[in-house]
Amino acid sequence: MSESYPLWRIAETCAGRHGDEVFITDQWGETLTFDQLFERAEHLAQWLSDRGLEKGRCAMWQLPTQIDAAVLTIALSLLGVNQVPVLPIYGWRELSFIVGETEADVLISPNKSSARQTEDYGQLRSLCPDLQFLALPQLDSSLGARFRPDRSVDSDSWVFYTSGTTASPKGARHSDSTIRACATGIIERYEITSSDRVAIVWPVSHIGGIAWVYAGLEARCRLLFVERFGREAVWALRDGGVTLAGAGLPFLIEYLAAQKTLPEGTRLFPEVRAFTSGGMTKPPSIHYEIKEACGSVGVLGSYGMTEAPILTAARPGMMDWEIASTEGPPMDGVDLRVVREDGSSAEIGEEGEIRVRAPQLMLGYVDPSLEIGAFDADGYFITGDLGSVDGAGNLAITGRKKDVIIRKGENISAKELEDALIDIPGVDDVAVIGVPDAATGERVCAVVVASGKAPDLIEVGRHLADRGFMRQKWPEQIEVVSALPRSDMGKVNKVLLRKQMGASSAKQ
Repeated sequence: MSESYPLWRIAETCAGRHGDEVFITDQWGETLTFDQLFERAEHLAQWLSDRGLEKGRCAMWQLPTQIDAAVLTIALSLLGVNQVPVLPIYGWRELSFIVGETEADVLISPNKSSARQTEDYGQLRSLCPDLQFLALPQLDSSLGARFRPDRSVDSDSWVFYTSGTTASPKGARHSDSTIRACATGIIERYEITSSDRVAIVWPVSHIGGIAWVYAGLEARCRLLFVERFGREAVWALRDGGVTLAGAGLPFLIEYLAAQKTLPEGTRLFPEVRAFTSGGMTKPPSIHYEIKEACGSVGVLGSYGMTEAPILTAARPGMMDWEIASTEGPPMDGVDLRVVREDGSSAEIGEEGEIRVRAPQLMLGYVDPSLEIGAFDADGYFITGDLGSVDGAGNLAITGRKKDVIIRKGENISAKELEDALIDIPGVDDVAVIGVPDAATGERVCAVVVASGKAPDLIEVGRHLADRGFMRQKWPEQIEVVSALPRSDMGKVNKVLLRKQMGASSAKQ
């Protein structure tokens, strides 16, 4: 899989061999066959070519998870254009930063941009006067001629940006080969066949979204695109006969809530064989809740990041405790190490920092200065995540090196507390952060989303004591919010949350 195999070639092969098979169904019931995908991509590629896009140019695009986005990425691949997909949540500040860093010279947007996007694009025009703006046309035969690809076009440059929980998003350089390696691992690990129907509920412009487009083409499975996730989208997935439903804690919680509205004995997704989870760690309890309420093998977790997508994943057939408590073993070709503070290898079951070398690892950052300290002397990428590997090779994530609360000089894992607090009845969502404290350095603050009355400190302490937590780890502050700030991928934005809670604390 190390050879370059552009996305357009895979799409062309599917169109030639399986043209009338449906590849994508969106949440409103519109479908796209493999033949329609490639035909529309050829028309769009010619339309883009007529407007100056050609091999070597750099195109940033910002589209929601809709059929047009899949067509666009194939069209750009046909042209050999370097692609910079950006998340729908990015505003003019992030977009202008990305334009400056990647030297993108065109921005492709939906044919009907949202009011917020229209305002952001207005700001962007003033900041980046040389940037070409193109709104997608109606994708049908009225576009005119079909672009005929140059068989030598193998440009496969991609840049994906982190979700921006740091001061500025970081751009990771990828290739068709790195993304395809991820897609191959997905197919093997989740045992995907052409009969599967996969829920794509996160942004297709995320590296995970593009990897699933690759995987869908390779496996000829159907992708169920969800542009706006919510209860209506859940029913659309039900109507679509979803077999693999994902893809993170907020989505799983919504599935459970929808399941409770159905008559006893009725399954939300009658054909589902597994739920997948990625982009964030999952509390072990969610696996058992989903398996009991919704059926299937439960929640198959995975571990990865923008720099190295889906490095490990649980597989069907693993034991329940393994699925619940780990993110599965590494994919084929992934070389994963857990190291101590001094750089030596950790023992089985011992916590340490996770480092990786893998075929899906990025080529580097757009800003080379970010690579200083990002790799160790042996070429392993230093993830900054903490975890351990058991005797069967399964990876358990125990926290983030920087997501540790230091109270009176003692390290307290936010994840460990979050996994315990989510089990309190009535707690729907929770994030644990450190809040500056003059006496202790930091104090433990639990930010809770609750249905009904939220637990107080006494109840939280009793709950943690029952689970063997020493008192020094108990939260000293509880804040109740209607929702946690999350990225499009479902990750809690703790940078923003700390700012909010810090301001809240200052007022007390």
